Amino acid sequence: MSLLYKLVMNSLYGRFGIHPKSTKTDIGGIKEYQYRMRQESWLDGDYLGNDKYVLSYHTNMDNTIDRWDPPKNSAIQLAAAITACARIYMYKYTSREDCYYTDSVVLGNPLPEEVVSSSIIGKFKLEAIIKKGFFLAPKSYYYSSKEKGDVIKYKGAAKEHVDAKWFETQYKHPENQLEREFVSNFRVNIKKLSVYKRKGKVTVALALNNKRMLLHIGGKWVGSTPKVVFDLESLDNASKEIFYSMKQKLSSQEIENLYLREKIASMEDKRSQDLVQTEERTMLDSEEEVEGTNHTLEENNKTDEKKPDT
Repeated sequence: MSLLYKLVMNSLYGRFGIHPKSTKTDIGGIKEYQYRMRQESWLDGDYLGNDKYVLSYHTNMDNTIDRWDPPKNSAIQLAAAITACARIYMYKYTSREDCYYTDSVVLGNPLPEEVVSSSIIGKFKLEAIIKKGFFLAPKSYYYSSKEKGDVIKYKGAAKEHVDAKWFETQYKHPENQLEREFVSNFRVNIKKLSVYKRKGKVTVALALNNKRMLLHIGGKWVGSTPKVVFDLESLDNASKEIFYSMKQKLSSQEIENLYLREKIASMEDKRSQDLVQTEERTMLDSEEEVEGTNHTLEENNKTDEKKPDT
């Protein structure tokens, strides 16, 4: 029963926080089809027969009274409160230096026995004791344990092409990308209400730099650091206008600096070329001067004969 309670609570609070803007699919006549297709929320439509159409469109596109119809099961305040409390409670575990993964907490050292239980709700459950693992990105990890053996998690169509060796190689070179073919035996076409088999190519890589910045020490990837987020919600309108104005000026200055750097580089190249040409011309003049003053041995002897004895 505790597992059932846990699943119900997790699923329920997630549904409370569902986005009010959603996609709706209806079956209607020609008049509704013509009306919907002229709206901003229109997505797609297909003719079924007997003057009936499948209509797909967005709901709750704006916050005006005539267009706002929030879901009856939505309670954003509850979802926000539960999420905030959970993040506060989990922070002391996810911020540890020996924490390798934050979805299911993977730690380098065991937790105290009083916070671990396999049956009590609100406590941690020990899933496995990991012997070796690579936790490279959200929804992308591999580990080997005595209880479960080799476990691989990779989100996306390329999950059939990853193995333990790929994770180890990707850990050493996280920028590597591979292109592989994939086959999906069950694809749904909502528009045509059909199921089909799809073949294509997919890139096998890590989704990096989405939420955190990579940290390198000595050319080796050792971890990540949080991105800096500027919160402007606490500023008034005047302060926001000043901020955006300064941001535009900064962008203009960056463009101007780039132009000046290119101009300086061009001038330096031209100066180097002129200097080389000047040196070549000086060497040429020196050679001509030497050739003009270099007398032969016979000319020197004749000159000596003409000189009177003293």
